[in-house]
Amino acid sequence: MPDFPGGAVCPPVISTFSQYCTCHRLVFLANSVASGSSFAWPSANRAMFLPIHLPAPFLLKSFFAVNGTTATGNIDLGVYGVDGTLIASKGSTAQSGTSTLQILTLATPIILSPGRYFMAVSASSTSTTFIGRTPATLILRRFGVLQAASQVPLATGPTFATAASAFLPHIGIAQITTY
Repeated sequence: MPDFPGGAVCPPVISTFSQYCTCHRLVFLANSVASGSSFAWPSANRAMFLPIHLPAPFLLKSFFAVNGTTATGNIDLGVYGVDGTLIASKGSTAQSGTSTLQILTLATPIILSPGRYFMAVSASSTSTTFIGRTPATLILRRFGVLQAASQVPLATGPTFATAASAFLPHIGIAQITTY
């Protein structure tokens, strides 16, 4: 008999390139995706929304971003429902640490029910860098990546638009607070 009868279990960390994010398939599109490098944020105060699917309840305790070679400005990380409802975000936070993981811990953990969501990230400056990949914009659109303007901190009701920049940052959500 299995330890967890009849149910799926989410891993402790879900990132841009995990199997629970539709963007993970971009890793296999080697001809159109540059390897993980430091890239500048495409537009000040823009937010990106990356679709994820949770097969089981997920106790959200923290967010993370993999910072690039320059850490400037403010960032915000969050989770949205597919209808654009902000479920949780850390709030505008100074980007800190170069070429390293930045962890943003929630004051109060939140349980996400199984279903579809968007992981979101925003940055206040085009000097902000993240480790990421640069797939063609058309490919990002194909995988459901969206964006919105004026989003630092992340807004409660963003106006979604199709992705317009060839950039995919390495971000994630976690059920843990230390990595």
